[in-house]
Amino acid sequence: MIEEPARGTFIRSAIRPVKTKEAPATQPTMKDEAQMTAPIQKQPRKPMEILSELAVRCKSLADEIETAALEIDEYVSAKDVDSGKLKQLQALLKGLT
Repeated sequence: MIEEPARGTFIRSAIRPVKTKEAPATQPTMKDEAQMTAPIQKQPRKPMEILSELAVRCKSLADEIETAALEIDEYVSAKDVDSGKLKQLQALLKGLT
């Protein structure tokens, strides 16, 4: 907050928080604290559920592998075409000499 005690002089002062009316905070009871600190227990999974989740993850991983293989194949094919053009140019240059 900036104040002007005299004309042309400015002073920075600390900002004071605005007091608002708030509802009084309630104290947590022992029961509430016990519920907050108690670990959440998970239900044991069935073996078929585990296998099903693994199968889904394997399927998505297989899809990603297939996509990567196709991209690599395209990259190698493009490089082979460029390499073939370079070899043709080299042969042409050797024929000129």
